[in-house]
Amino acid sequence: VPLLAKRDGTLLAGHNRLRIAKEIGLTTVPVQYISENDRHKLTEEDEKKFLIKDNLIRRHLSREEWIQVYRNLY
Repeated sequence: VPLLAKRDGTLLAGHNRLRIAKEIGLTTVPVQYISENDRHKLTEEDEKKFLIKDNLIRRHLSREEWIQVYRNLY
């Protein structure tokens, strides 16, 4: 699964994958860049929502953790 990043290098998803890649000595990893342009920039709120939604599909959360995630989203 590629890392997800903005063109300016800001990593949006894949922090653990990047950490492990560095630990095992990989010099390159796949990266998928999120589209932005002058008319549409990701706001801090957009980034937060993106991170939460991306992590929802990758994590095994307790009931309480799921509730907290949804409260943060909505």
